[in-house]
Amino acid sequence: MTRGTQWECTSCGATAPLARPRHFSSSTYAAACLTCNGVGTRQVPNPHKLIIHPEKPLTDGAMYSPGFFPNGYLGKPFNGGYYQVLALGQHYGFDRTRRRGMR
Repeated sequence: MTRGTQWECTSCGATAPLARPRHFSSSTYAAACLTCNGVGTRQVPNPHKLIIHPEKPLTDGAMYSPGFFPNGYLGKPFNGGYYQVLALGQHYGFDRTRRRGMR
């Protein structure tokens, strides 16, 4: 939807300057909405969908983990999430191997 010299995304309400004809090319995203990337939705984290068993430790089934095993990815050194969760635990004062609320 256009309003004078502004374009407004009808899905999320973001506004941007009108794109010039050269922007409408299959090889550029210059005309796409910068807020929703032209798809009409925004990705917003939802902790309730991520932590499905808060009574369990992070490395033993607390998180929803399609396609990988949290104990391996989060619980063993040299895997992608191990050091990130270790640093978060040290910073925020939790133990990734124990149940929530325990130290």
